[in-house]
This record gives sequence, C-alpha cells and structure tokens, in this order.
Amino acid sequence: NAPTILPDVGAVATGVVACYMFWLYWKTPSWEQMLACGVGLGFALLSKLTWLSAILSLPATLCLCLLLFPESRSKRSVAMTARHVFCILVLALAVVHVGYLFEESVVHLRQYEFVSQVLGGTEATMANPGNRFKEGWLGMLPIPVPKHFILGIDHLKMGVEQQYWSFLLGEWKFGSWPHYYLMTTLFKTPEPTLLAAALGLGDLIVGTWR
Repeated sequence: NAPTILPDVGAVATGVVACYMFWLYWKTPSWEQMLACGVGLGFALLSKLTWLSAILSLPATLCLCLLLFPESRSKRSVAMTARHVFCILVLALAVVHVGYLFEESVVHLRQYEFVSQVLGGTEATMANPGNRFKEGWLGMLPIPVPKHFILGIDHLKMGVEQQYWSFLLGEWKFGSWPHYYLMTTLFKTPEPTLLAAALGLGDLIVGTWR
C-alpha cells in the first residue's frame, strides 16, 4: 500500500502548507507573504489535481474574511487584496510550469487530443481521441498551462465518465448516486478528523455571529 499512500501524504502536506501560507498572509498581509502563498499553492497543484479547487477556495476565503471582518480593512484594502490574489495565481501557475520543466507550456486548444467526451466529443475514446474545439474559434486560444497538466485533467474526467458497479449502504447500482462521495467521505475519514472539522466549523460560525 505504500506506493499509493505516499502521494496522498505529499498532497495533504503541500495542501496544509498552502493553507498555512494563506493564513499567515491574512494575519500580516505583505508582498513576502503573497509570494509564499503563490509558491505554496503552486506546489499543492503539482502534488495532486485535487488541489485545483484551491484556486477558487483559498482566494474566495480571503475575500469572504474581508467582508465578514470589517475591522481587518485597516491593514488591507480591497484593491490591494485583489492585486495580491492575482499575483498569487500567476506565481502558482509559474511554479506549475517549472514543475513541468516548461514542456509544451503554451499550446493552442486545437492541438490537444482529448479522451473524455466532455472535451473530445461524444465519440472520443482512448483509442480514438478527439477535440470538440478543433474547428471553432476557441481552438485558436493559447492555453497558458502545461499541456500534460490539462491532459491529466482530461484523463481523470474520462475515468469519471465511465460507469461501474457501485455499492453503498447495502445496495448495488450500475453508476453512482448524487450523494455517493459525501457518504464515502464520511465513512472513510477518521473520527478525530471529522470532530476537528466540526469544531472548526462551529468556531467559525460562533465567531462570525459574535
């Protein structure tokens, strides 16, 4: 099990570091902390594609805190936070490019060969990849993300599109349920982690209400 566990440990570690960097930036906003946030987010993106959600969730958290805690605006402005968030995302993208050794860094969308149906078309398969954007104007757009990073997302999407037999709460089904991942997350996550998450959420709600 070690080969499958170690990448997850690395992904969790880099994700925790990225979140910690954002927390430090919130406490003491500065260009130095902004640079640390960008590097931390970039390493998290390199560790696992799951952290793509952090591109939206972490900056959105900063903006939400700015709205919920007006007293914090004495140390920062909305314009400054927006500039820093933009720089964080650009720096994270640069770290991803370095991680891929700048291999095929900017490729036009029409040059991709996708295997998922959402990107490659309804007939796309591993043996017969496609590109639904090849003939349209979108195909002319240069994608400023490493090509193989995008192809990795495409392969994950292909895996999601495949239907398999699933088992949940004593029932078999070909395909899945809308609440499948929510339930399996609750089942597989250790109880101390769930308890800590519940306490953190409660503290956030109480603190915001006060």
